[in-house]
Amino acid sequence: MGQDSESTESLAARENEWVRAVLLKPDHPMRDDALDVAEDARAMAMNALGEHHPAYAEATQNLGIYYCVHANDIATAADYFDQARQIVGPYHPILARGFYFLGLHYRDVGNKDNAREFFTEVLNIIRREGHPEDPRIDQVTQLLTSLEAN
Repeated sequence: MGQDSESTESLAARENEWVRAVLLKPDHPMRDDALDVAEDARAMAMNALGEHHPAYAEATQNLGIYYCVHANDIATAADYFDQARQIVGPYHPILARGFYFLGLHYRDVGNKDNAREFFTEVLNIIRREGHPEDPRIDQVTQLLTSLEAN
């Protein structure tokens, strides 16, 4: 992979992280423009890397996060999550990151059922990676356990 491609991928990864911050931080100054921010990032990922690239899948997943958190439109969110899974497969590690932060969001706002759903999906993705000693397994398991305890 050439240096330009690596740089583009690195920029796309940072862009997707920034978009998640806009989507999930209650006091983010761009929060009112969250949908435009997420749509623009997805278009940039598609134009720069193509619609079969993991960064495009992550940007698509971020649109699902928007519809969960901002629009409370679970059906539309599920459509975007399914599109992201179709791009990279249902157990791609890039999806674990977005679902993890969405799980944290739901935990923080007191929605245990949704937090449990997304943490369980993260755990399934991590376990499919095939590293039984992965410390993320314990971390996510502890999050799930804490939901049951509270």
